[in-house]
Amino acid sequence: MENRRANQIIQYIIDRDDQITYVSEDWWFFAEENEAGPDCYPSQLLGRTLWDFIAGEETRQLYRIMIDKARSERKSVQVPIRCDSPELRREIMISLKSVGNGHIEFLCRTMQVEAREPVDLLRRDVKRAESTIRICSFCKRIATPSDEWIDTELAIQRLALFIDTSLPQLSHGLCPRCHTAALADL
Repeated sequence: MENRRANQIIQYIIDRDDQITYVSEDWWFFAEENEAGPDCYPSQLLGRTLWDFIAGEETRQLYRIMIDKARSERKSVQVPIRCDSPELRREIMISLKSVGNGHIEFLCRTMQVEAREPVDLLRRDVKRAESTIRICSFCKRIATPSDEWIDTELAIQRLALFIDTSLPQLSHGLCPRCHTAALADL
């Protein structure tokens, strides 16, 4: 099923131990667009910790700050991110709020969706080399060896990633711009 709607809302809830207790019906359709695989079926998520699904220590640290703020201040925390699939660029607003007893509700609203030529680098099922490149978890830009962060398609060209038979592994983190912006918002 193709689901390219702006204003799509995906909801999930974690308990005080950060275990996933609820995912909305639209969860699977969104995960399927991201080629998430069977480990992201709702039945496979419930009871598992959120941290099983967030890649990169910098990204985990930022999510911990957001969750702690939502729990301690009991007010909504909002952060814009990109959540791209191989065929789509998606801008999403993540809102976290306390729903009592240490539980946190995540609402992920798709703000903008744009189709693009498929990007194999973002596919889960491609052959991967041992080498790695860094990708920002929030804006999906890629770090060059000179520590410049550039859009995925430009990085593929500039780093000549299409030449090798296998693509590098993706190491998730935060680019300086997104790190600064997210902390300022918090």
